[in-house]
Amino acid sequence: FDCVDDPPPAAPTTPSPTRQPITPAPVTPSPTRSPIPADSRRLRVVIQLDDWPQQTGWSLASMEGSVVYEMPIGSYGSSDASKVLEYEMVVDSEKFYNLTIFDRYGNGFAGKLDVFEGVGSEEKTLVREPGFTSISGTIVSHGFYVGSSPEQFLTLKFDFDYFAHEVAYEIKNDGDATIFALAWFDTFSKETVSETMIIPIYGPERGDQQYTLRLWDNGNDGICCTWGQGGYQLFVGDLGDNNLLRSGDGNYGSGEEFQFVVEGDPPPTMAPTLEPSKGPTREPSKLPTAVPSVSPSTEMPTKDPSMRPTYSPISLPFPFVPFTATNPFIRTQSPTASGVGTTQPPARLGNEQIHSTSTNTTQSSSDLSNEQIYSTSMVDEKPTITEGNSSTYYPTYSPRSDTLDEARSTIAAATGIDASSEASIICRNVSWRCGVVHVIVTSITAWTLLF
Repeated sequence: FDCVDDPPPAAPTTPSPTRQPITPAPVTPSPTRSPIPADSRRLRVVIQLDDWPQQTGWSLASMEGSVVYEMPIGSYGSSDASKVLEYEMVVDSEKFYNLTIFDRYGNGFAGKLDVFEGVGSEEKTLVREPGFTSISGTIVSHGFYVGSSPEQFLTLKFDFDYFAHEVAYEIKNDGDATIFALAWFDTFSKETVSETMIIPIYGPERGDQQYTLRLWDNGNDGICCTWGQGGYQLFVGDLGDNNLLRSGDGNYGSGEEFQFVVEGDPPPTMAPTLEPSKGPTREPSKLPTAVPSVSPSTEMPTKDPSMRPTYSPISLPFPFVPFTATNPFIRTQSPTASGVGTTQPPARLGNEQIHSTSTNTTQSSSDLSNEQIYSTSMVDEKPTITEGNSSTYYPTYSPRSDTLDEARSTIAAATGIDASSEASIICRNVSWRCGVVHVIVTSITAWTLLF
């Protein structure tokens, strides 16, 4: 017999357990956002705070100063340290805005702050602040444009070497220290060959603006020429030789800077004010001036009538007769107009003529009667005394007996001569006293009659 070994029995097969199908976790869709006006844009601000958030603040405002959103210093507490917070807001498009970061003590901000426009795949970065040191002070300001049609912009084009991640740059306005472009180290990946950036800047309405382009290299060898042939170009507006501001070979070591001016609109000039033309001035016509009338145009007001009547002045009845010092009682010759002739003494007067107040010297004593001298009535009209061919009007007054006696007494008291005696009559005819006495008599009589 042949002996053959039997194979060992096979181990029993245990079937593998049946697995339940894996159900994928449900995907929570993003909330539907309300639509915004066509002329608006949605912004998203993302801030990563450092270990001292109570020292940090920020604000977003338009270039005109209208605040869109702000978180002042003190808004964050110590519990917010190292947190990442997001804020969303809607702003008007096609406008410049300003993002300002505040540091209370100016010892630097170790966090990050980014501003994005749009949502999802349409999102683009407007500001990227990687943090700053004490060199930047207490305020760092970024200017950015929301929209797609800035009025004025720069174009910066890089051709990198093999280490693009070592490149950083900044463009800042020298007037207000606003940063319009900032890309810090590691913004570009190591494998990036070239990059072109559009950088909106102030429009021409602000006039000429000066800016500074600063470049840094973390490897201290620039972008040329040890590890590749790099370089950069800066244009005002689109790419083109006519717009070229600066072309660098990239061999700048650890960095370089370049200042330039972008021209804007000239300031408005005041139009010269033309001096208004002076039209010919016609000489005004001279109107004939009427001769003013002599009589007043309005009647003069009459004064209240006086209580007492006014009389004409009374002439002396006798002319003044010169006399000599040696003998005042004898008249001397008086020259006439021709130098010849004498004045004869008048005829002797009678009592009737002495007592008469008439100023007539042309009539002799024989022409006067007692009725004329001692008339007791005062005439109302002027009598007429005729001399030759001419007539003279003289007022005649009738003397009063009582006033005549008073006049005689006055004469006697003043001269020591009895005015009623014949001697006094003769004395008055031949001496200088006659004129004086007659003046006194006539004056007293006239004042007596008047008052």
